[in-house]
This record gives sequence, structure tokens and C-alpha cells, in this order.
Amino acid sequence: MIFRTWRKICINILLLVGYIFAADNDVTISAGRKGFSIRGAEGYEIRFKGFAQSIGYFGVNDPTDNYNDQFILKRARIDTRIKLGKYIEGRVHGDFASIPKLLDAYLQLNLSSPLSLRIGQFKSPLSQERLRSAPSLLFNDFAYTASLAPNRDIGIQLSGKVAKGIFNYQMAYMNGAQDGSSSIGDISDPKEFVGRFTLFPFINSKQSPLRSFSIGVGASCGRQTNETLGSMHTSARTKVFSYQSTTIGNGRIYRISPQFKCFTGKYTLIGEYIIAGHEVSDTGGSSADLLNRAWTLSAGYVLFGGKRASKGFMLDQEMDIENGYYGGMELIARLQGFSADEDSFNEFASSVVSIQDMVTIEGGINWYIADNTCFKLVYSRSSFMGGSVSGDRETEQTISLSANLVF
Repeated sequence: MIFRTWRKICINILLLVGYIFAADNDVTISAGRKGFSIRGAEGYEIRFKGFAQSIGYFGVNDPTDNYNDQFILKRARIDTRIKLGKYIEGRVHGDFASIPKLLDAYLQLNLSSPLSLRIGQFKSPLSQERLRSAPSLLFNDFAYTASLAPNRDIGIQLSGKVAKGIFNYQMAYMNGAQDGSSSIGDISDPKEFVGRFTLFPFINSKQSPLRSFSIGVGASCGRQTNETLGSMHTSARTKVFSYQSTTIGNGRIYRISPQFKCFTGKYTLIGEYIIAGHEVSDTGGSSADLLNRAWTLSAGYVLFGGKRASKGFMLDQEMDIENGYYGGMELIARLQGFSADEDSFNEFASSVVSIQDMVTIEGGINWYIADNTCFKLVYSRSSFMGGSVSGDRETEQTISLSANLVF
């Protein structure tokens, strides 16, 4: 059924392309760093992009064999973007890794720089970490803050840039998605308001090394009815917090997330903190207002061969060993943590699986051999405190290695 749906989507896209360009003799076909595109006159364009990521996770210093070494195909994505004249654009974005699924599908009306209207399925505008595209991440996995924010949702969004780009805003009215999850529908009437406001104080100072610096805040509020609650995993995909199967989200849900980022070309610094509050209840009639927290601080330093920007790493020269070019290399480090509400362990959280606090330190190196190919090697060490009835969980140490292809 899923594959038939995707086949229909692809056929409709091709029919649309044919319709747009059939009567246009002024057509340009190009292929390069930004993907493949077909461009016609009067602002009509279709672009194809893709991203494939394969990762191996391996336990380190694991004599009791608690960690299951594994290779996974984490992402295999095709991204199609369409521009229909001056004001209208659209996107269809899917992932074929593991279980094929639709990620983004929306129509956007760009009325002016201060005002755009988006309708459909897209990323909820709250977490800075979650809003980053997967190919542009420093690490193989999103930070813990993304796990307390909604992922993709269905709704309507207003966004824009004002004061020459100094102030950016996004405001959305969505179905509502659980922490770290995406919504593909809704089972109740209440909806969720989501907003994000960002300042770029130095964006118009062309010579300033802080031109890309931004500081902002994201927030959401809504209500939930009989909703399944999210869980938390380490960077190495180990589940470390989940609720009892009898616990559901009932009542108010809210989040707030201060955030900042800065890219100077050589140096990268990204930080975010998030608070996620949920009213929950169980089948026994008990209820509580629980507050979970997560934070992250990431840094990067380019050793040679390019520079880091918000959209990713930009190479000076692709690898050419015979002529002494070895691509680009970047050192990365991250410190992050998660804390569950202490009241979760009265009767709502699973005491077998769940920890109360977690701190993870990570370091690694990224090697970019071409504009579209890189390898990432990351060491991760997670320490756990509280929660489990059997005492603190054993420290988890892992190494992850990924191969990434972007086109």
C-alpha cells in the first residue's frame, strides 16, 4: 500500500513537470552541489535532492555485553521541491529507510520577505535542533533536546523576516505531536499553538565574525486527550526512559526552549535548553503535572579544507590525493543531558527501563571527501542516575561510524 502511494506521488510529480515544461523551449537542466534541477521561464523550477546515511553502533568496554552492536540504514531520502512562478512553492519529501514514510508535503505562498504562508505537513517550529536538516548536523544523531520537542506535524504556519533579517518569526497552528514524534492525524479537537522567534543582531555587519550568531526562543501550548506519551533514548539508540503502558497524556501540554547558535567558518557553537510539561493520568485514576528537561551544548572546529555554515560544511577542494588534497576535516564535541520529573517514578514511569537523570559527553571527527560525501566517527559516554529500582544503570560507552551521501 505504501509503495503504491509513493508510486502515485512520483507519477503525479512527473506529470506536473511535463505540464510545466512541455510548452517551454527555454529550459535549463543542471546538476551540482545543490542537487538536480529543471528550470523553465517565468520562475518555474523543480529540484531533486537526496540523502542516504548508514551507521554502525558498537559498544566499548562492555564485558557483560549489555549493548547490541548493530549496523542500520538510518536515512534514505528523496526530496522534491517545486517552484511555480513568483509566489508559490511546494515540497514532497520521503524516507525509504526501514519503513517508508512521508516526511514533508506542503504548499507555501511567499507573499513577501516578512510574510509566508505554509499549509501541510512539515517540521513543527519549536526546537532549533529539530529544525536543522539531517545532512547539516555535526553529529550522527540529533541532540536530546529534539526528543522533548515535536517533530513533524500537520497544520498551517506564518513566517517571515523583518528589519532586514534581524528578526525572524514562525507561528503555527498544528494538530499537536508528542515529544520526539510526528503526527499523521488527530484523534481529538484540541490543537497546539507553536511559535519561534529569533534575533540575528549582527546579520547586516558583513565583516563581523558574529554575523551568523542568533539567539531565540521556541514555545508551544495545547491540550491532549488520551495520547500515548514519548520516550527517551541515548545517542546510541538505547531506551532510557518511558512511561507505563497505562499512563496517557490528558490535559495541558506545553514547552519552552531558549536557544542560540554561531558559525564563524572555523568555529561552531550551538546550544539549546528545553522544558516539556505534560498533564498525565493512569487507569487507576491518578494524575500529575510532570516536567521533563533536556539541554545540549555542541562545538566544532575545522582543522582544514573548508568552513562550517548553518546549512552544512562547505569544502574548499574535493579530495585529490595525487595532488595533495585530502578534503576537509572537523573536530566535534558535545555535552548534553536529560532529567525526568521525580514525580514520574511514583507510578507513571516504567521503573524497569527508566532513569531519572542522564549526562552524555561526546567527541569525534568528521571527514568530508567531496561536496556530497562524508564520514563521521563519534565516541559517546553516557552516565545514568536514579529511576531504576535496581540502582543506577551501568555507564554506556559506544562508538558510532556513519557514511553519508548527499546529492
